[in-house]
Amino acid sequence: MSEELFAQLKLQLDSQKDHPDAVAAVLVLISRSESPSILYGRRALHLRTHPGEICFPGGKKEEFDESLWATALRETQEEIGLPATEIEYIGSLQPAATRSGTHVIPFVASFNADYPVDPFLEELDLLFNIPIIEFRNGLKIDDDHFEHNGLSYCLPVYQYNQHRIWGFTAMITQQLLRHLKF
Repeated sequence: MSEELFAQLKLQLDSQKDHPDAVAAVLVLISRSESPSILYGRRALHLRTHPGEICFPGGKKEEFDESLWATALRETQEEIGLPATEIEYIGSLQPAATRSGTHVIPFVASFNADYPVDPFLEELDLLFNIPIIEFRNGLKIDDDHFEHNGLSYCLPVYQYNQHRIWGFTAMITQQLLRHLKF
């Protein structure tokens, strides 16, 4: 299943590694395994912003980052200890804005499921994987309706075990799942 999945995504996703409007990047990591999974983190509870929220590795571009892809790789190594040499680029999803207005480009990549990853406890207190098949089986439990800057939005809310995925992370997850035809 995984080789098919990655081939399908490579055909559908944008190949660019930067975007003129984006100032930050996240990396959606899918494990290379018999049952591919998406890797998520939980923001540390001691953080001032978004404590306990489910997220992808990522952050704002620094002036020394050559591109937003470089930003995503740097942030991923800092946050979960996964070096760039272990990450295989697949493509990028459509840039999206957070509720605070930060323009973010979500990159999609694969990694060896056997590579040990650990959260950097200053930023994340937990890492977990959700098998892609679980989304096919119906993890969506609700819709989050809200207005922002005069526009109405409806985003999915996913529940996996005790983990509730909503907001920007759910929006990026939904965007990825659309490319997987579910």
